[in-house]
Amino acid sequence: MTNIFDLTFARHFEQLQRGRIVPDARKVDSDAESLQQELSRLLEFVAVSGSFTPQALPNAAQNRARVLGALRQLCHIETGENESTWTLEWGPRIDTLQRLKTSGRLKSLLESALPETDVFGVALRDVLAGRREQESANREQLLAYSKAYEVGEELGIIHRPPSLTYNIEVANDTWARSIATNHFVGRKEFLKTIAQFVHGDRHPTLVLTGLGGVGKSALLARVAEDAVRDSKVTADQPQIIPCMIDFDLPGVDPSDHALLDSLVAKQVGLRLGANAFELVENGRRELYRNRMLSSDAGGLQSSHTSSRQRSERGVLMAVTKALKQFARPSPVLVLLLDTAEEVPALALSRLGQWYGGLHSRIGSSAKLRAVVSGRLFDVVARKWAGVFDAAETIELDALDEGEARDLLVEHGLSEREVERLLRVELLPLRPLELTLLARVVRDQGISAIENLQEDLRAGGTVADRMFAGLVYKRILLRVGEDIRAIAHPGLVLQYVTPQILMDVLYPALNLGKLSLSEAHSLLDKLASYTWLAHRDGDRVWHRKDLRESVLLAMIGQTKEHENIARIHRYAIEYFEKNEQSVDAVYHRLMLWGSDPKAIDPPSLEQIRRHAGTLGQRIAELPKSAAALLQYVKTSRVEAEDINLLPAAFRPEAYDRGGRDLLAYREFGQARRLIDNLDRADSGSSHDAWELETLFTTGEWGRMRPPSLGMRQPFRELMSVARPVALAEGGAQVRADLFSAIVDNFDIGDTRSDVAIAAESLAVTLASLLESRPLDMHEARVVNSLNEQMAKIAGESAFPELENRLLLTRLFVNPAYRNSATGLATPHMMSIHPRWLTRLRYLVVSEGSQDVLDVLCEKLERSVMEGGTVEEVLTAVDDVGATEMYGRGIRVQLGMLDAREFVDGFIGASSHLRDLCRYALISAFSQENEWDVFVMALNRITFREMREFQYSELLGKLERDPEHALIKPLEFIDRCGQLYSFMRVARDSLRRYSYPHNHLGSRVPDHLQPLAKSIKALERWRNSLRRHWEPWNSLAYNHKRKQLNESGPLEDRVA
Repeated sequence: MTNIFDLTFARHFEQLQRGRIVPDARKVDSDAESLQQELSRLLEFVAVSGSFTPQALPNAAQNRARVLGALRQLCHIETGENESTWTLEWGPRIDTLQRLKTSGRLKSLLESALPETDVFGVALRDVLAGRREQESANREQLLAYSKAYEVGEELGIIHRPPSLTYNIEVANDTWARSIATNHFVGRKEFLKTIAQFVHGDRHPTLVLTGLGGVGKSALLARVAEDAVRDSKVTADQPQIIPCMIDFDLPGVDPSDHALLDSLVAKQVGLRLGANAFELVENGRRELYRNRMLSSDAGGLQSSHTSSRQRSERGVLMAVTKALKQFARPSPVLVLLLDTAEEVPALALSRLGQWYGGLHSRIGSSAKLRAVVSGRLFDVVARKWAGVFDAAETIELDALDEGEARDLLVEHGLSEREVERLLRVELLPLRPLELTLLARVVRDQGISAIENLQEDLRAGGTVADRMFAGLVYKRILLRVGEDIRAIAHPGLVLQYVTPQILMDVLYPALNLGKLSLSEAHSLLDKLASYTWLAHRDGDRVWHRKDLRESVLLAMIGQTKEHENIARIHRYAIEYFEKNEQSVDAVYHRLMLWGSDPKAIDPPSLEQIRRHAGTLGQRIAELPKSAAALLQYVKTSRVEAEDINLLPAAFRPEAYDRGGRDLLAYREFGQARRLIDNLDRADSGSSHDAWELETLFTTGEWGRMRPPSLGMRQPFRELMSVARPVALAEGGAQVRADLFSAIVDNFDIGDTRSDVAIAAESLAVTLASLLESRPLDMHEARVVNSLNEQMAKIAGESAFPELENRLLLTRLFVNPAYRNSATGLATPHMMSIHPRWLTRLRYLVVSEGSQDVLDVLCEKLERSVMEGGTVEEVLTAVDDVGATEMYGRGIRVQLGMLDAREFVDGFIGASSHLRDLCRYALISAFSQENEWDVFVMALNRITFREMREFQYSELLGKLERDPEHALIKPLEFIDRCGQLYSFMRVARDSLRRYSYPHNHLGSRVPDHLQPLAKSIKALERWRNSLRRHWEPWNSLAYNHKRKQLNESGPLEDRVA
């Protein structure tokens, strides 16, 4: 029976439009008045009911058939096996209830004898009468009450209580977990290990790996179930709060920090009660507003990406409040991250950043633990362990014999059957296969085990992977021989109809002729095996859960593979002839993916037209076909899958993949992509992302830039000019750039365009102006750009944009510094305590002083509390998001000397941070000398940070230096000390590696990138310094060496 809350919104809306007016009595017939009165009386009964049967309605005085005929036009009809049920549509229901409310007769009607109804009808009557749902209401009842409250709100009678949403979510959550933990047995040692990890104080993450079907998801579900149960009965123990995130679910994007935060917030609210749930729901509703605020400052270079992302995570503030107010002391938040193999390699580092940010946000309110589960082996498992700082990786293997015995008994097997089954050689004791085996034995008896054992022996080394498919074939032995072909090779087809049997399956398998009546009979028999297939209209669908494993077993055998190919060919011909193009495209993808030489792939337009439907079947496709579908759907594919695409698609996929890798700052992967698929043999120039990658990884000699004089948008021009200028500099690049700017002057018309233009222009010019200032022509060009950018940005320019516009103005007119003020922002300026102390004497307004006070207080508190780098930077960036958005700390620039301007006000050299990261990797990985790096790091930082402790940081660097360096370098750079640190690192390494000649002029090859990065930093600093002091002054010539050779800012500022 379908209740009203199962009807679609579209149907409600349609009926709302055409059902508002009850049939006019004058249009019925000569008995219209009595008919209308009787219809109105029945409408009142059914308006306060859910689903009902016509027989249950009061008898009409006359014309019952005609009255019911009129009522039928206003109802949704559901036909069952024994009777039909009617449900009044939304529009007539609201109209009728509104008349009852207006006339004051609603209360008396609810107190009268009413017809029997369903759960929604009961809930509706309670809501209309002012009664609340019972605390013991189950999930179905809660959903019914939710729909009933919609009716009450439409009438203006009552509003849905916030607790109802919470109760529904709790019911859904409990319902899902009970499904997941069905037939769970054993695993006591693993449960004990996870429990010890949760309560321990070692590393925050545990990686759980294992083959498919071994029970990883069920184990995580049991962990969550036990945590919820134990929290209710052990009030004196720390409260364990489980949060499950399954990356296999639609819409769960592992790179979307705000989405993941929202999922965590919702589950924390569910675990802590209705009040906490309402609190975090309010925080989740604020999420979109916060994202809109930060997106308005979008388009900046990577230097500010991490800061902006931290600013978007305000929903976690609500989680922190909920934990402090509603959880017991010292709660433990346990993230259960399931199906981790679905996380693309590209998104893994972003996911690790999210986890680090989550820890910094809620670490003061709860201990955070994470269990990562998936088919993660070898290199992939180590990468997860490195990114998440995992304590250990444990592999969930097969059940032991005792656990397997318990599971088989639970499935209804006798002791004799269990003993015989456990003696089978090569039998993997995994829950999925054991569940299938139990069905085989129940249906066919113990004799079926002998045949299964022969199949396993014949399968050889692949038997383990195909085991589920082999068992499924055994299950099929219980069905009639006449339909076995439909059930086994026929499951290549997702569904079958009588016509498909006659035109596709029987000819493909050479089974002879089949009449229409015989086809109908076969489908009826197939549909009768409900565990095997289900009927939907004239189609009978094979069960989806086992198709993938069965297809694997079929493909592993040559004869079966040939059958599959023939079925696909007949299916393509049939579906194309009958204009069922989505099915034709599906089978063409399946056949092409199995054998690219057998058939051409579908056209791009065909796949794009049906991408949504095909996407639901992507797990069934061969890898190359799945890669092609993924590429057509998203225009992107994993870098390692690019070669699986048809040759015509590879160049575009290569470029998109490279740009994606740069967006995630994965320059190492991007360079490997260039190494594997570089178009050097074609002689073509590099695109912007290739140039940026080669520049950042120190491969400057491989850069093949296009001509800057080519007509192109300003944004694209600067994306090419920027890495070239940073790497090469020189008069020719400078001349080409200014010539190109004149021809490509249009910077766009949005604040995002201006932000990118100002950032790129400032950084590029600084790299080109080290040797001499702008001439008159160049100054006019830059000044015109400044005026255009300032006009578009308007008065509401955000601090980062104003900061970069200041630099370009300074390049045009160095004297501008004497009268100007500048906006200092925590995202860019130094956060070194001594600079912040100096800053107190430079601010020009009381509001700026207030912002600075808040910044210093939060920074000092986070450091004093032993915060991590992420926690310290989060405290700083929170101020940037909440206290100073659109304002900043306004500083009188004329009071700054050159070093304060470079190391303090400008602070971070963030556009060179990634260059330094890969230079350090090249230098210190050569002989695995990361211990020297750690010692150098602790010489330069102003405060000992937890992550910089020798043993902890050393282990991370040895496992995964590419990601382990991100946070230390960001912290050092945000303190205005990147240049000083790179010099200290270089000198430390040279003294360690070449103790007798550490000042020699020869630079070893693996130190070349280090030398390049230091040179790039010097050009940046020298250019800023020259434009802060008169160009030909004695002060400049005297202080240039001092600026680069002396210590960092703290030596200058008292």
